[in-house]
Amino acid sequence: MLVTISTHVLNTATGLPEAGVPLSLQKLNVGHAGDWHAVGGATLTNGDGRIDSPYKVALDQESTTFKLRFETKGVSVFYPYVEIVFIVKALDSKPQQHFHIPLLLSPFGYSTYRGS
Repeated sequence: MLVTISTHVLNTATGLPEAGVPLSLQKLNVGHAGDWHAVGGATLTNGDGRIDSPYKVALDQESTTFKLRFETKGVSVFYPYVEIVFIVKALDSKPQQHFHIPLLLSPFGYSTYRGS
């Protein structure tokens, strides 16, 4: 099964996208608690606060835990980084799935959701 994962970063205090935010996608190794490895390379958000192309991952198990890590130190927020951890379940009925995981930043908080 092929999964694509995209994201964008929006500063809710200014209402504008955050360009130039470094981020990476990691996958949890099964049976090795806390052992994460990179999926694809690190990237930066573009002028629209989005990544230029989604991460593409082939799932080799029933469910996979991923982590998007955003390096927000250069943005005027309280948090130097934000990690969003989520689980993707393989569905036989859908050989390809897309997950959009946005990050909404404010000076002293953040939120996320599963977009489309």
